[in-house]
Amino acid sequence: MPVLPQEDPKELDDRIAQWLDDWRPRNAIERELVQRGARLSWRLERSERIEAAHLAHRVRLATRANPAKPKRSQLVNDLGRQLFYNYRKVLSFETQPPWVDEPAVVIARLEAWREGCQWLLDRWTEIRAVLQGKTECTRVDVHRFLRLMGKIGYEAVHDLELNAVFVAFDVARPGLAAKLWKEYQSHLPEHQLAFSGTATWRELGPRPVDLAQASAVIFHLIDDRIARLHDRIAAFDRIAELESVEAADLASFDPSPAFDRHRRQQASLGRELLRTVDSLRRLKGIDFEPINRADEADDQAQEEAEAPENATNEPKMECTEGVVIEEVKSNVCNDEDDERSQIAPAEAQEIEVANFAPMPVVKYPSRESVYRSPFDEIAAEERERARELESRGEREETTGEPAPQESDGLCSEASASTLSFER
Repeated sequence: MPVLPQEDPKELDDRIAQWLDDWRPRNAIERELVQRGARLSWRLERSERIEAAHLAHRVRLATRANPAKPKRSQLVNDLGRQLFYNYRKVLSFETQPPWVDEPAVVIARLEAWREGCQWLLDRWTEIRAVLQGKTECTRVDVHRFLRLMGKIGYEAVHDLELNAVFVAFDVARPGLAAKLWKEYQSHLPEHQLAFSGTATWRELGPRPVDLAQASAVIFHLIDDRIARLHDRIAAFDRIAELESVEAADLASFDPSPAFDRHRRQQASLGRELLRTVDSLRRLKGIDFEPINRADEADDQAQEEAEAPENATNEPKMECTEGVVIEEVKSNVCNDEDDERSQIAPAEAQEIEVANFAPMPVVKYPSRESVYRSPFDEIAAEERERARELESRGEREETTGEPAPQESDGLCSEASASTLSFER
């Protein structure tokens, strides 16, 4: 059997030689079975090493500090693209996105994972850096701010928190709130909200006095979102720390179809090995597994060492027991011969006849007597009449006289009527 590059061919040869020495095959068939069993045991150990290496790799990946999750990272990026998508009215020939404009749902899905919370935290940090800088805040920054809040711009005329943000930006840039809200109103699909075209811009709360107060409103909201995300990330870290203890045990089981096929192949090798060993047992006519030669030699040496001690006591007991048994047997045989000699020949013959009397014959009823129908009775009467007629004919031939006939009532009446008519 070929070996893999990481395996030593000499180990396989030594294993086959050890099996041959243990089983001591007597012909070519036994030798082939012994070699086959050795190779199967080699393949079975290789399968176990493969299983151990695969599960160890899974455990190492599960227990490392920051395990990478590419599928979840890709999902977070897709959700971020949905959040910042430019939703507007589209013409009939333009393609629409395959999702609905629901920023609150997107934010909730992002906050369900630690990667999503980290993505939101990074975006809020960017917004804060832009607003704290010396550069002027643009409409793109305001749009990202509103989307990170999970709000739709048109709702500013109904939502108090969103309306306060619009008013604060309007203090920094006068006229921005009304112009930005009308743009959101124009891009709003007509089938989404009723009477959206008739609404007008309005301020729902007190207006900040100066730029500092307006900035305080905006930064307070940003800091609140950042603190909330930090708390969620810390909660995720605590859960991950608790799960890290069980991560190794969870990774030790692989429910994938590929690993299930490997386990089936391993079980098949084990069954084939047992069948090979069973065939060897039958050929060699043994009931137990082969004993190691070294252990057998040690047991034999120990028995030889204990033999002199047992020789001083056991032989005497065996001899005396044997003499007593022989004497008892001889006495019993003599008593039986004396009893047989005292019995007379006639009595002996009667005893033999009594011992070998034939068994009584049991007569079972015939089938005709058990199963008898009316037709059988009629047939029996006919046979009886035929036998009577035959007996009458034989009597006439021997005596020469006609046999007496039986007359019934009808015949007598007929003869009487003929006599009366003749008269």
